[in-house]
Amino acid sequence: MIRDLFSPYLTMYTQIGDLDYLPDTTVVVIGGMSFHGAMIAEYLHKKDYKVILLEDSLNIAPVPLKWDRWSQLTVDKTFFDFSDEAKLKMSLLGAATVLYVPTGLIDMETMTNDPIKQYHLGSLTLAHFQKLLLLISKVPSIDQVILLSTVDKVLNSNLVHKTWLSTLEQLYIHSYHSNVLKTNAALIKVNGVFGPWKETDKSSNNCWYIESVAHLVRNITDTFSPGFVTYDFTTECQKDKEGGSTITTSWNESYTRSLKKKRDVIAGAVLIFKETKAYWPSHVHFNDHKYFRTFLISAMKSAPEADILIIHNTLSDDVVEKLLVACPSCQFKHEDPVNMRISHNQRLYLLYDYLLNNPDIDYLVISDICDVSFFADPFQVMKEIGDYIYTGYDVPFYSDKMETLPWLRRMLTTCFPNLKYAEKNEILNLYGILNSGTLGGSRHILLSLLSRMILYLDIASIYGVCDMLTANVVLHLQQYDHVYPGYPFSGSFLTGIAGQQGVAIWHKRGGDAIIYF
Repeated sequence: MIRDLFSPYLTMYTQIGDLDYLPDTTVVVIGGMSFHGAMIAEYLHKKDYKVILLEDSLNIAPVPLKWDRWSQLTVDKTFFDFSDEAKLKMSLLGAATVLYVPTGLIDMETMTNDPIKQYHLGSLTLAHFQKLLLLISKVPSIDQVILLSTVDKVLNSNLVHKTWLSTLEQLYIHSYHSNVLKTNAALIKVNGVFGPWKETDKSSNNCWYIESVAHLVRNITDTFSPGFVTYDFTTECQKDKEGGSTITTSWNESYTRSLKKKRDVIAGAVLIFKETKAYWPSHVHFNDHKYFRTFLISAMKSAPEADILIIHNTLSDDVVEKLLVACPSCQFKHEDPVNMRISHNQRLYLLYDYLLNNPDIDYLVISDICDVSFFADPFQVMKEIGDYIYTGYDVPFYSDKMETLPWLRRMLTTCFPNLKYAEKNEILNLYGILNSGTLGGSRHILLSLLSRMILYLDIASIYGVCDMLTANVVLHLQQYDHVYPGYPFSGSFLTGIAGQQGVAIWHKRGGDAIIYF
């Protein structure tokens, strides 16, 4: 996994407020993007348990249902990379019970249909699980580990899928009997979930089993059960109240509403955080609306049906009121610093939160604001082509490597100063420089991108402009199958290269950084 390149110094630049874990957590649920993990975590949370919900970054996927469910969760939740051993151990401190749900194996066929990628996903899941068990043995507060598996009765899965789950079970059992896992252990076997919101299995007479499983997890947490115990819900399971879970009903209703009410948004940021430790000189001044005048006017003209979001901390209320008169479709959202990083990087945290909290968004354009102009509707372009991450590109895209750009070479050293030569060389020799000054796509695909980028920003130096570098690492090495670079979405940065149909967005076109109307 590419993030392993950064493992020698993963905790060097992480700020305390970036990923804050409660020291007295009772239950840690790993597998938050799976239906099972999310459901059990919410159930325990409503029963007044202290719950931290984690998900392996390996399982971040651009699946709309998963992201809508993740948005609705009320428990403390975050993504995590299992190569960050120190922070993972920190998240487990104080936990009495750890429940592991193998999201990547349960949802393997949903996440990818490529056999090679399924093998990669399966092998990494096993490696991460083994590392987790070794870490758990070093945390004295943990007295119970639970593995939830769906291996026995997943009727619609192929043999390879079942084999991965079976291997995970055997690894778990062997770890216990070989004394690698020094806690008590429980294996819960359940049927697979059919359909996005169903809690029933076709072969179990519509038996509502999720709440029964959650109740069992609660009992395991509250009582001391020495040894290794297996609970099998695949042959029979207890009936719960008729009608199923109110939690799932709420998720279902929310997702249905989000499908009916969709809006497109163009987002830019006018931020300057002098309080941050790494203050980067900026040309932004207080109440300087001319700084984004071209961006605003061209966006209004080219995408008249879209909303325009300006995240800022530089505009007074009276200036905002005047701008809203000129731009009724605009929203000006004042934000304070969320960490000690520069504004270029902080805007990604703010945009991730905005997307997460607004499930009615269909497509979003994230753009620089002082040197970008719109000449056509980018949403029409994206919806015509398909569900990709749309991005600009720098210099002649297909002929130059990342090392060609002095700016990226400098930022690679600044953002990740402890990378070894071979690791730097792998990144610098990637072909095609993607420019993150213009990004676009559907809500779920941009949430996948931003969540991965933030994991890198969390460990990057606070002294660097790391947004473009992290975007290139993620897009090239983790999500390249979903990337659509360049025209007709965006022209080439500065050089002005476009296709026969033109482009919707220009970023520093030629020498005309700003075009006044």
